[in-house]
Amino acid sequence: MEFRRMTGVEVKELSANLKRPIERAEAASLPFYKNGFCVDVEGRFYLVVGGERVDSGTIFELTGSSDPIYGGNLIGGLTITEDTVVAYLAFFCEFIKGEEGEYYVLEGTAGDGWMIEGPVVEKDGEIYRIKCFTRYGGRLYRCRYEVMPAGEVEMLKGEHIDIEDFPTVN
Repeated sequence: MEFRRMTGVEVKELSANLKRPIERAEAASLPFYKNGFCVDVEGRFYLVVGGERVDSGTIFELTGSSDPIYGGNLIGGLTITEDTVVAYLAFFCEFIKGEEGEYYVLEGTAGDGWMIEGPVVEKDGEIYRIKCFTRYGGRLYRCRYEVMPAGEVEMLKGEHIDIEDFPTVN
């Protein structure tokens, strides 16, 4: 996601909608919603959907649970396609917290100069299956996910990879 600094007018309107003072906020457009944005308000993240602008619409605080994302999916004009499914999965995983923190879908690098194979997408009817590497709790996993048309995500398999078994791409 690429965040941009919100304008003063947008921050003022968002502040009124959140019913708290805001000095600075950044927003990223989300390609899998008709009108959807991820908003960073001083380190707290929100999903804003259903409005024409980043400072309007329904606001869901991203709390680490899937519920706010699923709520946003219901009213946000979610459209999962082959072009948007990896971005949706990456967004979903980044804002879901397990006991050891967030999940990060890796799309080409794993840090420290390691290059890895990017996500592989297969479609089976309306269901997308994604094979990818995921970082969670400081560890690397080879995972398989399913993403349903309404945005439900299920991890089918998560296999821990020891660093000596780490698959790289030259």
